[in-house]
Amino acid sequence: MAGRSAPAVVLPSVPADKRTELAWRHARKRSDMTVRRQHSVKGWWMRMGSRQWLTLLFTAVAGTLLVLLQLSLRTPLQDVGTLFTPPSQGCPTSAVISADTRGRLGNTMGEYASIFALALRYNMTAVATPSLLRFMRHMFPDTTLPVVSDACAERHTATMVDAFEQLSDEERRAHSWRIDYYPHRVRLFWSYRRQLCDEFTVRPELSRHAQIKLLEVSQGRAGLTFVGVHVRRTDYAAHLKSVFHGNPVHVSFYTSAMALCRKRYTNTVFIVTSDDLHWCREHLLADDVYVIGDSRAVTPGPELDLALLAACNHTVFDYGTYGFFGAFLAGGDMILADGFSELEHEIVTELRLGGINATFLDPRGRLLPHCRFCT
Repeated sequence: MAGRSAPAVVLPSVPADKRTELAWRHARKRSDMTVRRQHSVKGWWMRMGSRQWLTLLFTAVAGTLLVLLQLSLRTPLQDVGTLFTPPSQGCPTSAVISADTRGRLGNTMGEYASIFALALRYNMTAVATPSLLRFMRHMFPDTTLPVVSDACAERHTATMVDAFEQLSDEERRAHSWRIDYYPHRVRLFWSYRRQLCDEFTVRPELSRHAQIKLLEVSQGRAGLTFVGVHVRRTDYAAHLKSVFHGNPVHVSFYTSAMALCRKRYTNTVFIVTSDDLHWCREHLLADDVYVIGDSRAVTPGPELDLALLAACNHTVFDYGTYGFFGAFLAGGDMILADGFSELEHEIVTELRLGGINATFLDPRGRLLPHCRFCT
């Protein structure tokens, strides 16, 4: 049986005058909705004060700049091969000082600063090695010490910094020396702080990143006092126990240090960096505390955090060379812990022997009149 096509559906016609009326109603409805939207937007605009609009605009601009900066940091900070100055040819055999290289960024900065200052004090030549610069070059590309190969430094006569300083000038200049075992001669290199701050000039990208972060925190407020806070945890607890026979400070160390800063300075805000940001957010948060550090232990985390600390006005840190150099680069006041171990921490020892001004709190945050072994 042949297929039959379905009957066409005939729609009822609408009279012309009716169509005109419907079109007019639809246009009137759209016009009313547009007016309501305009009034709504105008009312919202009026409700938003100029301060809120400035804040929104500032946040948008700062956020865009931060994204662009992070993109610019990705490749250069990961490619250490492009950062090293090639070692010079030859290996000097006299009146030269190098350093045994141990640890990460904070330790290598201490080693660099120590041989830099020893060379100035005793009229010798300090040389760096690729191993010494392997962390520093990510952050400080303009160091000026000449570079020799690691193999050359291995041929230098090994000594400790105390023994080196006890030598006569004739003995010192008769050999090339390698200062071993974490030389952190703060009492000496503090006198050359201006020159070392030139050596430790932060890469522009990192410095801009820190400034943008502080601008985000300020939210248009003027006259703020930025206090950098470095909280060292994770693997450092085992180091304290094995080397200094000590234990990590209590949370009250940090809260008491912050309370002291609030009394000392006006419009204080705290910029917290740490290798354990989760612990900081759990224990240290307050209206004026901003946990904005980068807890990554590898590049670019340590460099970003140290640039943040260096950009602040004053510094609170518990222990260690990394926190110390945050304070060293920032200038301003330095608040740190003492009395947390049976053996005095080397940074406290150096500050004490150098007569360098600092504020000490015990592990539970009680203000000490001076460091534990200071007279």
